[in-house]
Amino acid sequence: MRETIYLLRLPFRRIYVLPQKYINEYAWKPDDHISSNTDLYERLLGRWTYVGSLTPDDPNGPYNWVVEYVRSELTKQISFYLPAVQEDVASYFHAHTASDNDKTTLPVHDFCIGLCFALYQRIFVGKELARDPEWKAACVELGLSSVGVAGSLMRVPTWLRPAAATFMSGPRHVKANVRRMEAKIRPILTERLENKHRGDIEPPRDFIQWWIQKSIAVGRDPDNLSALVVALIQLNFAGIRSTGLGVMQSFVDIAVHPEYTDDLRAELERVRSTNGREELTVPSLAKLEKMDSFIKESARHVAQNVLSVYRKALRPLRLSDGTVLPAQSYVCVPSIDPDADQETATRPFDGFRWYRQRIEQPDQGARFLSVSSNAQALEFGAGPHACPGRFLAVAVIKAAVAHALTHYELRLPSAQKPKVPQYNHVLVYTPDTKQKVEFVRRI
Repeated sequence: MRETIYLLRLPFRRIYVLPQKYINEYAWKPDDHISSNTDLYERLLGRWTYVGSLTPDDPNGPYNWVVEYVRSELTKQISFYLPAVQEDVASYFHAHTASDNDKTTLPVHDFCIGLCFALYQRIFVGKELARDPEWKAACVELGLSSVGVAGSLMRVPTWLRPAAATFMSGPRHVKANVRRMEAKIRPILTERLENKHRGDIEPPRDFIQWWIQKSIAVGRDPDNLSALVVALIQLNFAGIRSTGLGVMQSFVDIAVHPEYTDDLRAELERVRSTNGREELTVPSLAKLEKMDSFIKESARHVAQNVLSVYRKALRPLRLSDGTVLPAQSYVCVPSIDPDADQETATRPFDGFRWYRQRIEQPDQGARFLSVSSNAQALEFGAGPHACPGRFLAVAVIKAAVAHALTHYELRLPSAQKPKVPQYNHVLVYTPDTKQKVEFVRRI
């Protein structure tokens, strides 16, 4: 069964689902042969949701600048952002767990998504705007409206979508929230441009400033407000939900599997002792090998997507067995665990599975890291278009888990157990937003 090519008929498109052995035969092909950007834009209806790139060949388009920013600034400068991440993790926990009560029970989905929103907004737009409730409302409502628009228009034939969209309220709500975001960014952008030649003011380190400097460097107008806001929408889309679900699943699995807590804490205390301080650094995060394994196992155990490595073939795609898929075909592979049971498609949770693998196969240790991206590790995709933000995302998850383990015991309410993972009509994980976790303050 796993060696068969399937043609999956979804409400809005047909996708060839290839066995995982074919990943290396298409994921690394040039963009003019097979495109990730085009697939993303069409799959998520970017014309109405602002996700993906309408001009993937334009190196100065908002989407390609977002990718460049994540690769060049965020990934290479994690050591700069990590102290602020840990500061915000601590303040967010303090604000949401009762200081006068030993136990706080929280809806873990909303808590973790809110945490990651706060962390990423500080990096993207600065501390002041990150804490502005009107900015948060505009971003959240835009995200919800975009999901609704995509879900509705996916069921409409492609040729009819432009007309259908004019009669729907969703696209109008998306545009209204875009305008709200623009209104908040405008005074910041204006002030930054006025100050760009002043030597007595040190510019902030956020995406807005990076955008200004990049625009000037390539001869583009840095005052392109609409393009800047589109880029911010795409940054939010790419980072907040996926990282938030990663934190959520790690918290739930710690609560479900308390037998791992002592080992995780001992490793954390040993690393902090060696480091000489409680604040974690990038090198010390790398030494949290058991925590890294636990996070990776959580992501494997509850995959965020049934399918992965989506691409659109711009030319006929010839596979090694002689199969030829026509140009304009959509392709992907299952993201399910390749070593899972053939009947149940599951494998028991083993938090230190990847830690042992690294010890047993030291020459291939990098393959078993949570940030690894290859044909056997599809949590972040594969190929040159694998998630470029995965290094920061894992750092954020580790910072959140480290804080939780240090200050709390994590438990599930006595009457609640995690539900079997559910996936929607486009095979994307729909988390249980009612799942709660008890954070019991450690003495």
